[in-house]
Amino acid sequence: MLHRLFHFSIIMIVSLWHMQTVNVGRQWLSADHHFAYRLFKAIFSLAVVFTVLALSFICSLSFMDLILCWLAFLPTGWGLILFAQAIRPKIENTGLWDFTQVFARAYDYGMGVVLFFPIALLAWLPIISAFQTRFLFNEAFNRRLHIQPILAGKKQT
Repeated sequence: MLHRLFHFSIIMIVSLWHMQTVNVGRQWLSADHHFAYRLFKAIFSLAVVFTVLALSFICSLSFMDLILCWLAFLPTGWGLILFAQAIRPKIENTGLWDFTQVFARAYDYGMGVVLFFPIALLAWLPIISAFQTRFLFNEAFNRRLHIQPILAGKKQT
């Protein structure tokens, strides 16, 4: 398992290199050549995805190994961001601070997707919506009020 973790750390380094390269490409291309930047970003992102897939097949990583290594990276990434914030005065004038900002932004987007995607998915299910309505209007249900006409805006006769 230890050698697999080493291979996955290489995959994570490739992903971090991808974020830095896209950031540099944004600085060079986004203002004047928007289409070229989008094309560069798409091609480079596909190349990184194929590299990660190739490395996981070459190193014979299972899907569970990838998930476990990714879960191990979550607190590490958070710790790296906090450490960079602590030494901000020392690295602010270097390119490392720009990378830290890009990394923190990407980490924030990733965490938002991981945390809110299941919530959004569950909110679309009808049974969850009915459960939320029941939970919200529990007192009214106990008093035998009809909630659906109230929610629809119809007047009771």
